[in-house]
Amino acid sequence: MNTALQGNWTQYGLAREAAARAGGEKLTITHAAVGDGGGSLPQVSPAQTVLKNEVWRGLVNSVMVNPDDPTDVIIDIVIPNNVGGWWLREWGLFDDQGKLVAVGPH
Repeated sequence: MNTALQGNWTQYGLAREAAARAGGEKLTITHAAVGDGGGSLPQVSPAQTVLKNEVWRGLVNSVMVNPDDPTDVIIDIVIPNNVGGWWLREWGLFDDQGKLVAVGPH
């Protein structure tokens, strides 16, 4: 199943992206996580550093620029079918340093 999620860069993620564009170290997204929001849809914030209640984290399969919108990225992840038992209410993307770069509600 393909699902489109919309979210926001965190302050840390924006700073990493700006530094990369200025010639610094490339921002590499390596992991995605999902959470159940602790039982309710959480308010997300650019100041976030963690999910409210993370229940699963895994490697991303690919990161690519959306061919239909160059300001958008497509992140491919697969949540194994043997995990679950919770509602997906929040998601986050993490860089190669293990820090939250983007976050969103679902």
